[in-house]
Amino acid sequence: MKIKLILITLTILINLVICHPKVIINNLTPEEVLTQTKTTLDGLDCYTGYITVNTTYGSNIFYAFFPSQDKQDDPVGIWLQGGPGCSSIFGMMEENGPVFVHSNGSLYRNTFTWNTKLHMLYIDSPVGTGFSYVNNNAGFVTDEEEIANELYTALLVFFQKYLDYSTQDLYIFGESYGGKYVPSISYKIMNEGNKLHLKGLGVGDGSVDPINQVETYAEFAYSVGIIAKNEIEEIEAYQNECIVDINAKEWDDATHEYRLARTRVVIISGDVNEYDIRKYGEYNYNPIIDFLNTQELKDSFGVDNDWVVCNYTVNDMFNEDITQSVAYKVQALLSSGYKVLIYNGQFDFIINAIGAYNWIQKLDWKFIDKFKSAERTIWKVDSNVAGFVQNYQNLFFVVIANAGHLSPVIL
Repeated sequence: MKIKLILITLTILINLVICHPKVIINNLTPEEVLTQTKTTLDGLDCYTGYITVNTTYGSNIFYAFFPSQDKQDDPVGIWLQGGPGCSSIFGMMEENGPVFVHSNGSLYRNTFTWNTKLHMLYIDSPVGTGFSYVNNNAGFVTDEEEIANELYTALLVFFQKYLDYSTQDLYIFGESYGGKYVPSISYKIMNEGNKLHLKGLGVGDGSVDPINQVETYAEFAYSVGIIAKNEIEEIEAYQNECIVDINAKEWDDATHEYRLARTRVVIISGDVNEYDIRKYGEYNYNPIIDFLNTQELKDSFGVDNDWVVCNYTVNDMFNEDITQSVAYKVQALLSSGYKVLIYNGQFDFIINAIGAYNWIQKLDWKFIDKFKSAERTIWKVDSNVAGFVQNYQNLFFVVIANAGHLSPVIL
């Protein structure tokens, strides 16, 4: 009996080593490059800390981890915010995390949190975003390959520290510019032999394939009445210039034209909120900003630096990356059998549903014709229309009813 137990234990240990090879970063072990602080938010356990992904430049990625409120064997979900340079902690406090902030700074539970179905890991990436930081500006990253490499290192280290979750199924989600991050880190995990048990990915209102998304701005804006028919031509001129520059790989110029097309729609419409055309002006994030910058919160999270929603120094580093496509990575993941969810808010202009459907239809995937002919079904929650779902095999496309850019799916 003892010999059998010893053999079983050895088998488990060997499998863990095979699945999660020891990561050494500049001669430092995972224990030396990861910090951990345990705190509670509204009574829920939360683990926060830093993972040093580059010791040369002092590149430190911040994470916040909430074990599932349901079962230990629930999958692990990762959330990556967009920007580039916007904090995933914003998504945690505003969209799908377990705890939100009232306007007076007090906390309350999010009834629809993903944390009731998943162990949720929020990562401020790339370095310089949110609570993440870098000690040397040379450590800022500038493209999707660099982001994927740092995230992959961070995840290997994380799961060696949090071994109890290292064999769970993994799903990676992100929003907006996370439409680049999510396919990129998923593609990296797949190509490294899927040692992290990745099962699928989800992209919400994501910038995935700009050439097929920017061309929808005039069409969408006119269809919802925020520009007039005689203003379509002006917006289309910017769109067309952007597409020409993308095809010529003139990335800086393409990004400039892409921003001009968006900005002109906002100006023409009288300052419509490009993330939700039902609103005018900017969102008010002050309650979250104030809460996350209290000394009490920073002490409980084990952080010293101030938190901002979006770091525009980080954003500027990605000027050449913004109009490049990662659709080929989604295509490869689909073809390898990973589940892929693409969802868009009905009233989002900046990354609208028309553009999302455009790039999805052009994927070189063996089942794409079957997907295109699949019946779109009405999705209801408590007898209310929540959205519209089109699905074939492992590809799901969802339009969220009555939602803008910040449109988390109810799991």
